Amino acid sequence: MSSAEAEAAVRAVERVLELRQMDDLPPQAIQRLVSLAVKLYIAKRETGCEFDPVAEGDLTATEVSETASGLLRAVRLEPFELGWWRRLGQL
Repeated sequence: MSSAEAEAAVRAVERVLELRQMDDLPPQAIQRLVSLAVKLYIAKRETGCEFDPVAEGDLTATEVSETASGLLRAVRLEPFELGWWRRLGQL
């Protein structure tokens, strides 16, 4: 994927949000977008590029909490297990 293609994809999603066209977007499409964004983030990190998944101020605490909770639920991982996983060096 080129930088221009990535920017076009970002603009398309921004437009959906600006126009509040969520009713036309099935939940499965959003799930796929989130999954791909996470995979892309991890793939980039694995190249040695250290950065946070979002820029400071881009998301609210509520948005992060709800998304993090949903991600943990999706893989049946409890918050305390995440803490143990990090301590064991698995993340």
